[in-house]
Amino acid sequence: MSRSHVTITIVLAMLFLAIVGFCVWSVVQGGSTELILGAAIITLGLAQLLSFTARDQSLASAMRRVSDIMGAYGALSRELHAVTRRVSSIEGYAMLEQSGNLSTSRELTHHAPERAQRRFESPPAAPQRPVLQTPNYASEAPVRARRAPDNPSSQPFEEERFDLYLEPIVQIEDGSTRHYRGSLSLRMTDGTRVGMETIQHQATKAGLMPMLDILTITRVLPVLRRLMQRQRGVGIFCAVSAVSLADHEFIAKLNSLISQNTDLAKGLVIEVKQQSLGELSQEGQEGLAKLAEHGVTFCLGDADGHAADVRSLSDLGFHYVVMDIMTLANASSKQAEEVLNSFAREASFHGLEVIAANVSTRTELAAVTARASLGYGALFSPPRLVRQEIAGSSASAAAA
Repeated sequence: MSRSHVTITIVLAMLFLAIVGFCVWSVVQGGSTELILGAAIITLGLAQLLSFTARDQSLASAMRRVSDIMGAYGALSRELHAVTRRVSSIEGYAMLEQSGNLSTSRELTHHAPERAQRRFESPPAAPQRPVLQTPNYASEAPVRARRAPDNPSSQPFEEERFDLYLEPIVQIEDGSTRHYRGSLSLRMTDGTRVGMETIQHQATKAGLMPMLDILTITRVLPVLRRLMQRQRGVGIFCAVSAVSLADHEFIAKLNSLISQNTDLAKGLVIEVKQQSLGELSQEGQEGLAKLAEHGVTFCLGDADGHAADVRSLSDLGFHYVVMDIMTLANASSKQAEEVLNSFAREASFHGLEVIAANVSTRTELAAVTARASLGYGALFSPPRLVRQEIAGSSASAAAA
């Protein structure tokens, strides 16, 4: 209540009491009836005016309370709206975090892919990342010793210093292991390991590739025998250079190994890179034909989906095509996407299976499920060392 309202009320109350007192005094003293009646009327008017004033003040006070309550409600609504927006932002961020972590939550070597990874009506855009580097075989070596040597080919060639590694090739649809990739790793004198991809260029210049390729296949054969006894239709892929295919001694040794192990011919898959196949000499083509006569299966490596004649590959005995994940998931344009889709359909029509290489995330895998049936890479499992007693030596493999 304001100070003016309080003053008016006090004045009216004092007047009211004064007139009431006057009326009582007039009655006691025997005053005139007209005077007493007039005082009573004035008293009633003042009482009514005092009542109106009090009611107006009460109403004003009630309105101020209502205004205060509405203001508090408005402030509370604004605070509640702000809190709701914060909660929505936090929930959205949490959902993004969960979807980002989904790619590494399980390994497909133990579980089948999720339904979200099944074929798309239109494949998503290709993931933007650098091309994967060569798998690191030096996981058990110190970090400081993982750098490749300057000239590994200058090291003396000793078979005992080469170890066999196997990497699973997985069926994308159900996550089961269909085949394996075999490769050698060189143990350096300081204990580090160097993969064949790292030393291949220097070994080619030193003329060691035919020897290394025949060593790889020699180590693979006893392992392949064990795998074929346990799993029907399994195979081991071995990359062979164009230099080796053109080497008469290599072809003779390989044909001799296959002749002594005819039951393993179907399980041995020779991988030849697309560029090497295009540059193959007459001797190399003849060597490839001789291997095909023995029932060896072939795989086209590092394919780009453009220059390969799928029908001719099928006639030559090629059953598989390996394409890097960044090439296979390329959707930079409608034309590039249609070329890849057409290549995948044609390969399937002629009985060739497309293998996605270097798959590292589920997003990449989901982008190529419509084009590839098999895959390998860090998402599934890294290459694993084969024990010496299983791989055996070249002599035991040749005699097996």
